Amino acid sequence: YLYETVWIRIRATGQSRRTEQYMQARESRSHHFWSSAQEITSHTLAWIGRQDETDNDLIVATVKREILTSEHTAALIHAATNICAIDDNEILRLFLADVDFLEKLHELFSTFRVSALNLPTQLRTVPDAAAKAIAATILHLALSVGTIMDLAPPKDRALVIFPPLRPMLPNHLIWYFWKLATMTQLEHDLWDDDLKDVNILRFLGILLRKLFQDCIHLHDWEHIEGAFDILSNFTTSHQLLCSLSCVAKVYFLLRHSNPPTEDVDRHERLSQLFEIFKTIYDA
Repeated sequence: YLYETVWIRIRATGQSRRTEQYMQARESRSHHFWSSAQEITSHTLAWIGRQDETDNDLIVATVKREILTSEHTAALIHAATNICAIDDNEILRLFLADVDFLEKLHELFSTFRVSALNLPTQLRTVPDAAAKAIAATILHLALSVGTIMDLAPPKDRALVIFPPLRPMLPNHLIWYFWKLATMTQLEHDLWDDDLKDVNILRFLGILLRKLFQDCIHLHDWEHIEGAFDILSNFTTSHQLLCSLSCVAKVYFLLRHSNPPTEDVDRHERLSQLFEIFKTIYDA
């Protein structure tokens, strides 16, 4: 009896120890499995996934999504205004490199501009504000990190680079540039106000509008000369002085050259002059 009792207890103790050892081994294997799985998953995601997004990427993605998908005019105006407030060239280049975004931007500009022209006067305020905000955005991108051809919709730029050795600037694109500048320039009814806080883009809009007008009608630069008279009557500010410096440089160069007579000449001349506008805008 004693022998059997002791034997039973020994077996029970051994079984208990084996059970405990089994559970410990099982937990150890489970922990090792999940640790390995997490490590593999982490390495796999790092390999196949995208890199961590920077703040610039998030800013660009947010604004792009608003422009590309929003159907609310107020939201589009807000997004366009946010782009105009960006002075980081790295961020602006990300916008300028996205063809779909640029196409949408130009599409919205044309849509809102036509709406503002065709609607009754009392209903024009919102589409007119949207067209102006988007036009300012297009000019801001081109003057900050682009060229004069970045004022054109992407689908129309192929017309310019053919033939490749002598790029041409057809008349309808000059008209389009003129429309952008017209929607961006300082409104006539504000010319008598205190303009010390007005963004320089509004002054440059006046100059670009006059410049494109001369190129369209092949005048002897009489419109750009008139722009100097307009600006000289404004309230003095740093932005205004920069603009006057710009028109002085442009006018000096133009006075020593003849109006362009061919599409090729216009492309070369305007490309050179646009670089002056870019330098002033950057300053």
